[in-house]
Amino acid sequence: MLREKPQLLAVSAGFDAYAKDPLAHGTLEREDFHWLGQRLRAVGLPLFSILEGGYSADLPDLVLHYLLGLEGH
Repeated sequence: MLREKPQLLAVSAGFDAYAKDPLAHGTLEREDFHWLGQRLRAVGLPLFSILEGGYSADLPDLVLHYLLGLEGH
């Protein structure tokens, strides 16, 4: 158990886990990235995300759904 609450959360946002990614062949769907954004929002800490990967033509849509989850939509 942490004695101190972190002040900031850093997220390595890798979208190469997407099922249709041509290089990584992950298993996540668009809705999973939205869900992840929602869960990160629920942590209640300020956060920033750094794009780490994602090679699908769907990348803009995946990022949008992740960000919508972060915003609570």
